[in-house]
Parts: sequence; structure tokens; C-alpha cells
Amino acid sequence: MRPAPRAPVVADAAREALGPGADPRAFLFTRPFLSSVVRVDLRDPADPHPYWLVSTRRPRQLAAALEEARAK
Repeated sequence: MRPAPRAPVVADAAREALGPGADPRAFLFTRPFLSSVVRVDLRDPADPHPYWLVSTRRPRQLAAALEEARAK
């Protein structure tokens, strides 16, 4: 199944998404020195993770690239 990217999450919202707002089943690929993440919601019923959080220096570009790949 293909991932469904969402808007980038930055600053305080990213801290919330990585901390108290996080789902314990989520897959995290993060770096502590980056303050923005992209949440990728999954549509695969066989995958136990509801979404991935991926840290990046360029969240808007990553979200756009994922969206473009999904559209193909």
C-alpha cells in the first residue's frame, strides 16, 4: 500500500507529535537536532504502524515529493 503524506509538522506541534500526542504504535525516524517532522499516514492493514514520523530539514519538500510519488 502507498503512504498518504500529510502536511509538515514544525516547532511546538512537532514536539507534541513526538511526545504526549504520539501514538505508541507509530514508527519514528527522527533526529533530536531537527525541529520538524513529516507525518505519513499508512493505509496498509498489514502494517502495525498507524503512521510514520520522519524528521527532516525540509519538511515541505519531503511532503511534496511523497505526494508526487503517490500520485504516479
